[in-house]
Amino acid sequence: STKKWSDGTMILTINPGSSLTASKKLRVKDDFSKMTEGVVTAEFWLPSSIGVPKLLKVDLESNRLELIKDALYVREITVVYNRDPYRFPAKNYLYPHNPIHNPNEPRKGCPPHLLIREGAGTLKHHETEDFIIKAREEDMKITHSMVRWNIVKDDSTALLYPGCLDVMKYDKLPRFLKFKEANYNLITELRQRGREEVKIHSLQNMAGKVFGVYKEGRFESFEHYEFYLKQKSNEMGWPKESISEAIKIAKIFRLDEEFGRQMLCGPNALRIRKVTSLETRWAEGAVPGYALEDKTLQDALEEGHLFEVTCDELMDVPHGGGFSKMLTGTQQTWYTVLADCLLYQRSDSKLVPVLIRLENRNDREPATLWTPPEPEITDFNDPKHMAWLFAKMWFRNADINCYALCTHFAQSHATNEVFAVAAYRNLSNA
Repeated sequence: STKKWSDGTMILTINPGSSLTASKKLRVKDDFSKMTEGVVTAEFWLPSSIGVPKLLKVDLESNRLELIKDALYVREITVVYNRDPYRFPAKNYLYPHNPIHNPNEPRKGCPPHLLIREGAGTLKHHETEDFIIKAREEDMKITHSMVRWNIVKDDSTALLYPGCLDVMKYDKLPRFLKFKEANYNLITELRQRGREEVKIHSLQNMAGKVFGVYKEGRFESFEHYEFYLKQKSNEMGWPKESISEAIKIAKIFRLDEEFGRQMLCGPNALRIRKVTSLETRWAEGAVPGYALEDKTLQDALEEGHLFEVTCDELMDVPHGGGFSKMLTGTQQTWYTVLADCLLYQRSDSKLVPVLIRLENRNDREPATLWTPPEPEITDFNDPKHMAWLFAKMWFRNADINCYALCTHFAQSHATNEVFAVAAYRNLSNA
């Protein structure tokens, strides 16, 4: 965590909007640096001509010439004027300047001073007092220099990705945009621990191949998966109730009713759309009558009981596998396959998959269509059941990729970054 700075003076300047200002240089107490939180109290008289305080400027001036100092985190400043408190929430860092450096330029990711005001935030074009407008412009100019914006020059992607923060390294971020150092150190430690674990397993895999004892682990059956899950939970100390729920899901994972339930209860439920036409991607599909309760596709369409989930967002996403050798010891191709699922709402209101379309467009392979096996085939190890299971799993893989790349990243993190950075760049502290 950032240490409390105590090697100089804190300069408080109160400006009510008149031609006069009141300033006070306050020596920060020596014992303040030993506290994790604290309050610095300054008492001085304001001339009657100053009036009610409207704007506060906070600056730090160092009395020492060392190259690296500790920033001071200013949480809040309260000014009591005629027994009335005026609160100035700051929540920002200040870095002390000295005569060598320009006191009006940011240093170490910190602004040179804080310009803050009491009360609710106000849009700049709603301001009526010139001195506050000028202060906001000054503050905004400083913030723009600290929070740089990278504008996308490619017109084809500018609509989807209008820009991003023009900082690629954590150390280059402004101090107020960084995590708390304790959190960042924890993240770094966990990441390093994960990398070391991956390296160990990779070396073991490579050594096993050299000496001919390498064996790639595979689940031979759901029973094998259940046994492994219990064994691993004992090794890792996972909560038994969580494992119990996972085993329950594993037992019913193959059921089409469970597939439909997960579609409705999963993170991509909003991507389910009612089918209004069979002329596009489903034109070549033929669904057996037993999957539609002895109806035709056209009948189910007219009743409004057909729905679809598509994964067109994965178009032009290449295959993966660049890190496969490091992770597994073997160079592999991790396929990106387009997948669409046609769902049918049965008379008991349950949603079930009736047709899955898979297409390996990256390798220009033709699309394949998969349907449920006949109901009289009850052996789950029958090739038709296994083919239907693998088709559903390929769709699940595409669905989770759409969630990770689009719903989770592009539509949340990447979108929120635009508004968050814009707020930092255009809503000044004043």
